[in-house]
Amino acid sequence: MRLILPTHDNVYRHLAAESYFLKNAEEPILMLWFSSPSIVCGKHQNLGAEVNYRLCRERGISLARRISGGGTVYHDLGNLNFSFIQALPEGLEKAIDYKRYLEPMRQALRALGIDTTYSYKDDLLLNNLKISGNAQHIDQRRKWALHHGTLLYSADLGNLSAALHTRGHYEGKGIASRPSPVVNIQDAIRCTWSPEEFRSRLAQQFNDQFAYVEQPINSSESHQIEEITQNTLQTEAWILGYSPSYSHSRSYELNRQPCEIKLSTERGIVTSFSIDSLGREPWKEQTQACLGKPLSEALLAQLFDSTEWASEQAFLEFI
Repeated sequence: MRLILPTHDNVYRHLAAESYFLKNAEEPILMLWFSSPSIVCGKHQNLGAEVNYRLCRERGISLARRISGGGTVYHDLGNLNFSFIQALPEGLEKAIDYKRYLEPMRQALRALGIDTTYSYKDDLLLNNLKISGNAQHIDQRRKWALHHGTLLYSADLGNLSAALHTRGHYEGKGIASRPSPVVNIQDAIRCTWSPEEFRSRLAQQFNDQFAYVEQPINSSESHQIEEITQNTLQTEAWILGYSPSYSHSRSYELNRQPCEIKLSTERGIVTSFSIDSLGREPWKEQTQACLGKPLSEALLAQLFDSTEWASEQAFLEFI
């Protein structure tokens, strides 16, 4: 069984590695990885309805979408992510089985003095507070599973709370997250390990208890992972455009004038868009130019570059 401990912190490459190995791995894999501050939403979620998009851009928090379902999660260098990728021994009959992967994780954590329990949703709890959210994706053709989750070790919980707080009102078919009270492992058990030392100790337990042997990603695998990163997982067509169809409205004040923003999309394409200010539509030319085009930050920046919305990048309020 193969253990991968990546040295980079690029969330898109990590998610691309999961996708690549799900389709190409020949032996069970466990990947333990860190990413720079990021928000990762589930495949079937509306990103805008899950996060404070503008705050994320201002704080340098990357926005990403994974191939599995489930809720939106926050990553940073104090959060250790784990990815199990392996064949389903009994086929698809019992494919969705969180405890198949979480029990070994619980055993490894217990050996480090971290005794967890399950929530009713099969999250991992420490002192009745959530430290790990999980999701799965099944490749039905190969009959392989990807199970991945988070381990809050010393994450910035202030960033987590602020970023996972949307503004405005959204209506659509996206699956909404259900936030739970959380705690950092480091605070709960009062340990002084660095996040890297925590990963090393956890990796050693998986080697000792389950015979996972470290084998880094090779150059051929890295090349193919980079293609998936560039062509899919880092594109706005995937991150924003894959959001389910939705309608979005919010109130905003610009130059001390109230504005009412209304925007609708269908498969990532803008179908209606208006900005009303005191009964007028002063930016109608820009909003009409968005119709029929994929919603993207670049499009909004281009169209609103010569308006008052550009001065404070207020167009980020549209997403």
